[in-house]
Amino acid sequence: QREYVPEPMIQISLLFPFINQRNIEGVMAGIRAQVFPPHFMEMNGRAPHPYMSKAICANPLERIYLDFDHLKPCGVTYGISEEQREYVPEPLRQRGVSQEMWNSWMQAYYVNVTPKSNLCGAVCCRISAHVLFLPALLLICIPTAKFSSYQRALKKWLEKVNSELPAGTYCKVQTMEAVRNSGENTNIIYRHIISFALTPRESEVLRQEPVVVYEAGHPHCGKTFNKPYRSI
Repeated sequence: QREYVPEPMIQISLLFPFINQRNIEGVMAGIRAQVFPPHFMEMNGRAPHPYMSKAICANPLERIYLDFDHLKPCGVTYGISEEQREYVPEPLRQRGVSQEMWNSWMQAYYVNVTPKSNLCGAVCCRISAHVLFLPALLLICIPTAKFSSYQRALKKWLEKVNSELPAGTYCKVQTMEAVRNSGENTNIIYRHIISFALTPRESEVLRQEPVVVYEAGHPHCGKTFNKPYRSI
């Protein structure tokens, strides 16, 4: 069976035969940014794109991504934007994902994940804990993702999608986390995407990549403890 090759890869390979090999070999983030869509570099108050991390080796010729909703302190998230939810992305359609399959995934997210994405309860718990003077170390080091109904629902949704995707493809939500200082305040900002690998080779790379990457520095213990339980 002939391996699927995205159209841009065919066009580029005609000009640069060597680029048929893994695009990440000798290709730096600046070049990747030119191959991915123009809004790749846009931040608009968000963290940098996860693909800018050295821990992620995305090949733009064998992978696509869609921006994923930010989690809101109060309110729900619908995952992929309304415009992008409407039609299956063309690279996935070429790979064998039908419009009906895509619609069923979007509906499953709306029914099973969206209702559990409201974080008001978690915020209230933390505020109450501070009011009750619980030790700060205890608050920081609890793996809150383990007890998050949203994380569990998103994990089940991703398992459903991956079980139904055509052979040789794979999807994962990936997050870049960064810290910004504003006066005396320190704010954590994020950028979430959902990645779809289009070939068996890229799927294996995506499987090995982390769910969460950090712009700089090391996460505190809460972030470390949360890692095994995070889907976003």
